[in-house]
Amino acid sequence: MSALKPAVSERRHEFCTVLDMNYLARVLVLHRSLLQHCDDFRLRVYCMDRETSAFVDRLRLPNVETIEIEEVERADPELARVKHDRTPVEYCWTATPPIVLHMLEDAVGEVVSYIDADTLCCGDPQPLFAELNGASVLLIPDVGLPDDELGKFLAGLISFRNDQRGREAAGWWRERCLAWCYDRIEPGLYGAVRHLDDWPERFSFVRVARHPGAVAGPWNIAELRLQQRGAELFVLDEPLIFYHCVARWLYRGRLTALPQRGFLSSYYHSTSGAAPLVWAAAFPTPAREHALVEAPYMESIAEAMRDLRRLDPHFEAGTVPLTLRELGYSVLRWALPTSVRQTLKQAFLSRAPKRRGPPGSSL
Repeated sequence: MSALKPAVSERRHEFCTVLDMNYLARVLVLHRSLLQHCDDFRLRVYCMDRETSAFVDRLRLPNVETIEIEEVERADPELARVKHDRTPVEYCWTATPPIVLHMLEDAVGEVVSYIDADTLCCGDPQPLFAELNGASVLLIPDVGLPDDELGKFLAGLISFRNDQRGREAAGWWRERCLAWCYDRIEPGLYGAVRHLDDWPERFSFVRVARHPGAVAGPWNIAELRLQQRGAELFVLDEPLIFYHCVARWLYRGRLTALPQRGFLSSYYHSTSGAAPLVWAAAFPTPAREHALVEAPYMESIAEAMRDLRRLDPHFEAGTVPLTLRELGYSVLRWALPTSVRQTLKQAFLSRAPKRRGPPGSSL
């Protein structure tokens, strides 16, 4: 990390994120979108292993700093002690509040925002962060997520002012996540996100964002009436600022030739270009929303994968093999009537391994 710090700027945006090799393409797209829409920012990437840190350093991305998770663990030994009790995804979630506190210790700007690596910046974030005003924490309400048990707010974008109150909230979050942060639903608990549910009542300095375009995602984008005006995207007549491209799978292998030729196109999608990328999402979006935001995002992911392969021709991190079993699952999912699929869900799908993405996503 460079010892030189840039001059303080009132508009400076301080972001931090966490990832391993599986999310390198996503963080590359996030970084490029921030360059497009932020006048002044720093993105600190907290890497879960040295291989990831070394690869990000090789990219030489402007306004990006890398920190290995061991540095956070040295500053917070209690975090390292719970590592054996968490899956890689759960450990990323558990580490988020300690990472925020670590960032606050060295922040140049007035506000630090944790952001998930699979997020796309679609517009100037200044109107959103201006909502903090005199508050010290900005929460994004969870609008339209189909499962209320997953929480009232989003953990994929949360902002803390670098003051005593902001550090107090981040410290409280850290204690709760060290005590319980698992990828399962229990009464009042799920991952790191349910710990945020009562913050507006618990802390007088918490502000809940009102901007309708703060963070959208595939789970609610149809309800938000997405529109394109020129080169800009709008939801509910306000600019879309962030889009959380959550829960999608990237495939490799010979069988990807089938989706590329249109087989099971209702579930699988393929990007264009010389090296097409086959992908699928947990949240299907209507055709219009897919064309305006989902497909362009995945084209950017495909471009990022090509750039990463220029550094390592064998780079495949973040992809999984497309197998006959996977194809069979998709045929079953889409060929059967909805009522039958719902009946089979508990009997079959609930026994299957969880189809969550690799570390880097809070949903």
